[in-house]
Amino acid sequence: MPSTNAIIFRSSDLTRRAEELLAMAERAEDTSPAWRRWGDDVTAAFREQFDSQGVRLTGDVWAPLSPRYAAWKARHFPGQPILRLTDVLFASMTHRPLGVDRVTDHSGEFGTNVRSRRGAPYPYYLQHGTRFMPARPLVRRTPDLVEAASAHLRRWIVRGAV
Repeated sequence: MPSTNAIIFRSSDLTRRAEELLAMAERAEDTSPAWRRWGDDVTAAFREQFDSQGVRLTGDVWAPLSPRYAAWKARHFPGQPILRLTDVLFASMTHRPLGVDRVTDHSGEFGTNVRSRRGAPYPYYLQHGTRFMPARPLVRRTPDLVEAASAHLRRWIVRGAV
């Protein structure tokens, strides 16, 4: 009979822990389920970015349209908010799969690949502005999105849940 001050440790305790660690190591080799889940968070943030007219991801409201362009847009596309003329850009950033929706074993890349009718990388010009148009940023890595990615990765690797 063991004494009342004894600690009993069995090799089976090590086996169970080793199996848990091996399962975590296997999940760390393919974190794509966590990245796919994070893509949903990014998509929601993009939707909020459009709804808030830029505030969600950048903290600032998008610059207003020039008076001339605003008048033209009101005549031809009444009621459409900034950056939603035809909704092609909006759809490519707010409905999965996104225009850019790439998940690998170790990364997730989400955004848009919309181009202008002339083939120009339209979102780049929106993000950075031009000499004719102020910047109206679409994407930004925010602390809450980074934390969400970390949380999804932890849940996946440690528990196998997304």
